[in-house]
Amino acid sequence: MSIRSICLLALAVAVSGAFAEKKEAGMEKAVLAAGCFWGVESIFQEMDGVIDTTVGYTGGQTESPTYKEVCWNDTGHAEVIEIVYDPSRVSCETLLDIFWRAHDPTTLNRQGPDVGSQYWTLLETGRESSIKGRI
Repeated sequence: MSIRSICLLALAVAVSGAFAEKKEAGMEKAVLAAGCFWGVESIFQEMDGVIDTTVGYTGGQTESPTYKEVCWNDTGHAEVIEIVYDPSRVSCETLLDIFWRAHDPTTLNRQGPDVGSQYWTLLETGRESSIKGRI
């Protein structure tokens, strides 16, 4: 199944395979980039209905990059968080609201105090209908 990428920087990326498949029956998955993945992850881990989170990278030209490679080299990756959530407990709209409030999508290569080419805005979901008309 292909994943549609929507990126405010008009970049199309594909999930790099850094994440294990965790989708269970009835669960949905979203991949978000909104700055430092640990900061973004901490926001979503506290939400009711979020089942699991995993941090990693997407895009870029290096297969299975390390944290050091992404931070100190220009690999082209974004720091992302994968969210597995129960749509009967938390809506896609709620996740998107938190996503948009958690960062400034108009800044390039920066979110808050974090500066680097790995900090850009990205939103991917496994279901096109989850985000259609909401961007």
